[in-house]
Amino acid sequence: YMSTIQPVRAKEGIIGISVFSRDVTERQELVTELKRYQEIISATPDLVSLVDDQFIHQMVNDSYANGFSKNREAIIGSHVSDLTGQDIFERVSRPRLERALSGEGNVVESWLDLPNMGRRFFVVSYFPVTDPDGSIRHVAVDARDMTDLKIAEGQRQRIFDLSLDMLCIAGFDGFFKELNPAWESTLGWSIDDLKSRPMLDFVHEDDLQQTGEALEALARGRSITNLENRCLRKNGEYLWLTWNS
Repeated sequence: YMSTIQPVRAKEGIIGISVFSRDVTERQELVTELKRYQEIISATPDLVSLVDDQFIHQMVNDSYANGFSKNREAIIGSHVSDLTGQDIFERVSRPRLERALSGEGNVVESWLDLPNMGRRFFVVSYFPVTDPDGSIRHVAVDARDMTDLKIAEGQRQRIFDLSLDMLCIAGFDGFFKELNPAWESTLGWSIDDLKSRPMLDFVHEDDLQQTGEALEALARGRSITNLENRCLRKNGEYLWLTWNS
């Protein structure tokens, strides 16, 4: 409770006190919850900001300020373009912010050059913030640094593409999902041809049973090594392959 105590005055002086009490439990709980959220936002490595419908920063966390080598007080009240530059603001930020202000959350992936971080790859999410009256006058922006993952994906893709071995990713629905160029050069089928038909369509009929059993074992979580079967080439011939899956 919050209490207000006041003296009660009369001609002869103070004759008592009046006490007014209000239950502020809910308000205190909200204040505590708000503080907790502020601590979480401040601690996250994501660059978090709150931008109004005039594209002015209303709130930023420490990661955001550090990324631009500025203190928070210098950023709050500034226009988004003051940090990103006018070109990036018009091409990338403004359309995304306007979509969020219209009620549509959206995500963009982009390389950005930040003063304190260098060139980094970010996944930036824009979330509309609805006011109690139902209007949307603010956008919460979360920029997540995915540079390390992006670099790892690029290295993995280069290995995948350049390998002389036939590498693939397949689904338990029986179709290829991804194949490297070695498949096309070895079997003659285009990548689209191979993806458009069930894998077993390319397997010699005499090898279907053991191949099917291997797929069932994979579905149970077992690895398969040195499975041999014959696969159809585009010219009608069969080629023996050894599979490790």
